Amino acid sequence: MFNIKWISMSQTLISLNKDLLRLQEEDFSIEECDGWLITHRIPYVDEHRCIGEGTLFIKLDLAIDGHTTKPSNHVAYWIGNWPCNQDGSHLPALVNSGQRQEIGLCKGETSDYMFSFMQSRETYPPDGNYPSFYEFVKDHVDYISAPAYSLDKKAARNVKDRPFYMVEEGSVLRYPDTNSSRANISNLNKVFCDKKIAIIGLGGTGSYILDKVAKMPLKEIHLIDGDSFDLNNAYRAPGGLSTNDFKERTSKVDYFTQKYGTMHKAIIPHDCMLKPDNLNILDGMDFAFIAIDSVKSKNIIANYLISNKIPFVDSGLGVIRCKDERLGGIIQVTTATPEKYDHLKDIFGKEGVNDDLYHTNIQIAVLNSLAADLSVIQWLKMLGYLDMSEMLYNFIYDIGYNTFS
Repeated sequence: MFNIKWISMSQTLISLNKDLLRLQEEDFSIEECDGWLITHRIPYVDEHRCIGEGTLFIKLDLAIDGHTTKPSNHVAYWIGNWPCNQDGSHLPALVNSGQRQEIGLCKGETSDYMFSFMQSRETYPPDGNYPSFYEFVKDHVDYISAPAYSLDKKAARNVKDRPFYMVEEGSVLRYPDTNSSRANISNLNKVFCDKKIAIIGLGGTGSYILDKVAKMPLKEIHLIDGDSFDLNNAYRAPGGLSTNDFKERTSKVDYFTQKYGTMHKAIIPHDCMLKPDNLNILDGMDFAFIAIDSVKSKNIIANYLISNKIPFVDSGLGVIRCKDERLGGIIQVTTATPEKYDHLKDIFGKEGVNDDLYHTNIQIAVLNSLAADLSVIQWLKMLGYLDMSEMLYNFIYDIGYNTFS
């Protein structure tokens, strides 16, 4: 089994530059370090006709705004043996010097060879210089790797496809959000970076909320729930659980912190139910998701959030068994901000009615997930991440009619 190689790479830098983004999309193992564009795990053939892997260093030319400019020359540096043809003979038109050279400050690396590989004027008129760093890297890799693929395609592919993940230095995410960089929306993620949020309740809906927000570079995600994680939770929580997950009885917050801590570094568990004497857990939060059933508890929590001017979204699931044995009911999503709280009295005030709606506690994952999605979408609209023509402070999804009101 191969070891996973972790490197540092700015997804913001990639999203800014089409040439770097294209390299990433085509699965080149690229890294930026101290002004060098580094391409790792390049298959090549050595003098003994064995397939190895080398590393290519190219000086990265960047403008002040972080955009790449046209490469200023065609010099590159190589760590590895002399790349060869299938028969072990040296590749022509590649190595300019075999003198070992320090490559700036980056990682204290020393090159084995200097390359001076330039295409013809017909390929890149008028002078044969590379139009962007995409062509610079791709042409070198194609030329160096072609003999390896010709000699043993499977072995060469195994070198290139070994796990090689990038993580941005200082990021709360344990591996990079290449999905955002591919879509060129990494710059939008800045709205999350200084935010602390709380998820109150980790039942069906709360656990799905966590599943969504754990994929965002939030400064802190606080999980608040005092219940244990039991077998019934497995059927209304995201992901598939193994039998090992039930060998030791654990709290919900510890279970989900462990699961999503593999993705996000700043998940903070609070193994307790919120009561008047511990509501200060919510101090300093930028936002809260309320995903609990008890209307009495909701009112206590909501009043504290209101008094501290912390916006929040409450999501409620009311599912009933109809006379024809089908399941019906509603999903209700309520948003509260310092600009508008007056609607909460009508929604949270009727404790008897709402508690009766919840008393059956019928939960199914598809509705829990929908309630979570609607809640997170509301929050993303408030942040300005998603478009919002009009703020809906309260809306209801009717299962039977498949309508929103």
